[in-house]
Amino acid sequence: MRNSSSTQKNFPPPPLLNPKNIDYHQIPCEVAWELNLPLPQKFKFVYWGSHGAGNTGFGVFLAKYGGVCYYSTNNNDGKANYCYLYDLILHSKISLHQFSYLALRNFVEGENAQKFHCLIYANKAINLIRDPISTLKHHINMKRYNDKSARYFSLGADLNAIFPKLVGYTTNNGGGGKVSV
Repeated sequence: MRNSSSTQKNFPPPPLLNPKNIDYHQIPCEVAWELNLPLPQKFKFVYWGSHGAGNTGFGVFLAKYGGVCYYSTNNNDGKANYCYLYDLILHSKISLHQFSYLALRNFVEGENAQKFHCLIYANKAINLIRDPISTLKHHINMKRYNDKSARYFSLGADLNAIFPKLVGYTTNNGGGGKVSV
């Protein structure tokens, strides 16, 4: 069993103000971050999903039935994501009674990641996943706009000539500084 004091210091302390009794519009996102305020509660659930698992199709399905998405940024810093979502949610025209959700599909890491995730309060969540082989198949076959990579090839094709054009590595993932696509 873990020591409760070591577990508690891993999480941010509770909000310094009661979120039910404040006007979020009066508080800048940077101050809200420091006060440990959860994101404004204009969404019904959180939608977690990795790339290549059918997220776009599921998002289109939700939109067809009135779902409005608050989509997180591609920035992998927790504080930057929090501030982006905080402002997006506060300035949206979506009412509290509309069907809206928070979509988190990009990996958040670093010293602010845990705090970011702790400041998302939701009673319900959906996590869309897919097995690794199906995800790999999707990433290989998915046609991206403005992509000049080969799309049709035979089983005898030189894989070294095909895959470097389909896989990109960034510094976020531990690779080089430029994306090679």
